[in-house]
Amino acid sequence: MEREEKNESKKELEESVYSSLNIGSFLELKRRERDLNKNKETSKEPKKEVLKVTPLVKEEPKKEVITKKVVAAIEEKKIEQKKEISSKAEPEKVVSNVGKVTKKENSHLPKKDVEETKQDIHELLRKRKEEALKKESPKKPDIRKEEIKTKEKVNNEKKDSAETKKEIASKEKEEVKKEETIKKETELKKERKTKKRKNEKKKKEANSKKLGKGLIIGIVICVIMDLFACTGLFLTYGPVSYFRNLLVTSAMTTMSHKYLARTFYSDKTIEKILNNNVVKEVDENTNSSDINFEDGKDTGEYASIYEEQILKRDKNQLYKVIEIDENGYAGYLIAVYDASRVELVGANSNSIYGGAFLTDISKRTNAKVAINASGFYNAGENKGSTAVGTVIMDGKVVLRGSAASGYGGGLAGFNKDHVLVLTRENPETAIKNGMIDAVEFGPFLIVNGKAAEIKGDGGWGLASRTVLAQRKDGIVLFLVIDGRRVGHSIGIDMNGLIKILKRYNAHNAVNLDGGGSTTLVVDGKLTNRPCCSVDPTSKQRYVPNAWIVK
Repeated sequence: MEREEKNESKKELEESVYSSLNIGSFLELKRRERDLNKNKETSKEPKKEVLKVTPLVKEEPKKEVITKKVVAAIEEKKIEQKKEISSKAEPEKVVSNVGKVTKKENSHLPKKDVEETKQDIHELLRKRKEEALKKESPKKPDIRKEEIKTKEKVNNEKKDSAETKKEIASKEKEEVKKEETIKKETELKKERKTKKRKNEKKKKEANSKKLGKGLIIGIVICVIMDLFACTGLFLTYGPVSYFRNLLVTSAMTTMSHKYLARTFYSDKTIEKILNNNVVKEVDENTNSSDINFEDGKDTGEYASIYEEQILKRDKNQLYKVIEIDENGYAGYLIAVYDASRVELVGANSNSIYGGAFLTDISKRTNAKVAINASGFYNAGENKGSTAVGTVIMDGKVVLRGSAASGYGGGLAGFNKDHVLVLTRENPETAIKNGMIDAVEFGPFLIVNGKAAEIKGDGGWGLASRTVLAQRKDGIVLFLVIDGRRVGHSIGIDMNGLIKILKRYNAHNAVNLDGGGSTTLVVDGKLTNRPCCSVDPTSKQRYVPNAWIVK
């Protein structure tokens, strides 16, 4: 039914168009349009003509709408043609008034024009029908396009959903990360707080421990100090006299530490202690005939270990160094096999005054071995400028002085036969009896093989010692013992010296200046460890003279 209604409406439209259309007027318009096109091609500037067509027959009021539509279609056709010609020249504006014309008026037009116009009218009608049908009938949906659109929508939705999922997942991850970071930060804060608390506790405990340790250490130190004070008081003032004697005798024989004895004891007490600690020397002079130089040969047979240390040597060996380390003291014993090479030299070559380091004296005199000799005054101020007692050099008295009180002894030196002579004669008598080099010091420890009698510690205490001695076979002995160095050597008293000298068969022996003056130089090098040195670099004290081996 719908199709039949559509066909009837189409027929009605066609009849109304044909009946209302004035074909003659349309053909006339078409002809004039062609003439205008020809004129445009021939002339550059075409004349504009206005075509006016007056309708011959009055239009019926009922079909006015349809004729207007046809005229509009014709005008649209003209516009399209003008657009095609616009590239060559502008078309003329034609204003036409189309009206109805009778069949007699169309009879003068050519057949070709009539056919062309019919074809054009058919095309226009066809187009108009299509447009009318499109307006009246609903458009059929394009299934493929709709499928494509639906697919695109689905794909877009999928993409959007995937993107949204990714965004959601990324957001979730970020949230999870944020939560994790927040958790970590909170955990770190907690850990830091706990660490701080622990550290504070540890610090408190450490401080308490330190305080406890400090208190314990302080208490221990106080106890130790009390013990030392008590023991010191007991030793200094108790019933045992050994420490009192040792303190007084050691301090009073020094040059600068006598105050140690005077701090604890009165002068009467000191004098009493010194009187009870003395050296009773042998009241004899040296018998030179006892010395026999031929007995000092190395036969290969030794009576003791100490004899072997002295006698066993290389051929033409001038001296031998023997180390001593026992009973809290340490030092050296030098055995000189040629007594003629021993002599006394002053600190300076041109004056008997002024002291020098023993190493400098040794270098100046090219000495193989050197030990200190005389005591002296003013050690710190004038560098050992003045020797104590008398000094004889090369058979002459170069310095005459009084021996220090309490030292004992006398002149000790070598005569022209290279025998060590210990005598209490005056210098002139000693020189007459053959004395060449001598110093005045003491005590005499051994004379003619007889040892001095020592009461107590001899009144000399423990200190560094230097001894000059000679055996019966003519071998000269230089004995040097270090002192006042805890851990190395605290020193030795007179009893200890005599013990060592007897062990090595000394026949005559004299104690020389000791303490900080005790120095031994071998081959130009400082060999022992002197105490109380004036100069920290050289580690020595200035001395006025020295016994050397050339």
